[in-house]
Amino acid sequence: MGIMLESRSLGVGLAKLTALVVACILFITPELCSAQRSGWPTLAEVLHQNSLPFSPPDVDTATTITSYGVLNEPSQFVIAYYQYNGTDFLTPPLHVLRYDKTARQWYRREFNEGEVNVPFTAGLTPGQKPMVEDCFGSASISTAAGLLLIGTHLSPSAECTIILASNLKLVSAFSGWKIAALGSEILFERSEVHFAPTHPLRLALLDPATGRERNLFPPANDRLRKEFQQRLAALRDYDWCRVHNASCDPQEMSTDLGRIAVNADAEAVPSS
Repeated sequence: MGIMLESRSLGVGLAKLTALVVACILFITPELCSAQRSGWPTLAEVLHQNSLPFSPPDVDTATTITSYGVLNEPSQFVIAYYQYNGTDFLTPPLHVLRYDKTARQWYRREFNEGEVNVPFTAGLTPGQKPMVEDCFGSASISTAAGLLLIGTHLSPSAECTIILASNLKLVSAFSGWKIAALGSEILFERSEVHFAPTHPLRLALLDPATGRERNLFPPANDRLRKEFQQRLAALRDYDWCRVHNASCDPQEMSTDLGRIAVNADAEAVPSS
């Protein structure tokens, strides 16, 4: 596996947030998950807009839906949504419907709040247990490795991705969002605390069949990264850090991901 990344906007990080503050910032309350107050369509309207010839059986298509995501491909149609309750609060469950256009068959699945949880690992110190992230937020849909990926938006820097089989059986889930598919594996960016002073880029590979995750970036022994951290350490001002409540830790730096391409044959992920 090879990877080349260009780091940008690198800077000395500020103090780490406590677990309590991280939890308050990360776990966005449901009322903030819905971005609109009115004007949401009915399920029937969305189905009609996507030219669905059949309605799902035993589903109230007249209900108004909110914070939904749609995937419409030649072989399938998928929608993930919440029923609109007239407020900015999202009301569980998360409804997922899939229509197999070849077999002309509907599948349906519901996920209640707290049913799918993933570990949130941003900003952990060695030996610290990760917090649990509830996959409950506005929805988006994509595919990878023949699977459905239902993303639930938690904050601008945090997302949960639920992986489903074609029959909507739960395969696995992870904290973060898909960057690309690499054969049978999924390259993804891990979630971060949105209001933290720095946002370190963390990339990993997930094998959905086993649920195994492999950290890809930052590499464990990167000579150039260590040299840059040494340069940052030489520039730090402890008086400034004390006044601004900063840690002056050169290992805490923000890194942006540039354009990325995947070469499945070479098992490489070049980036610029």
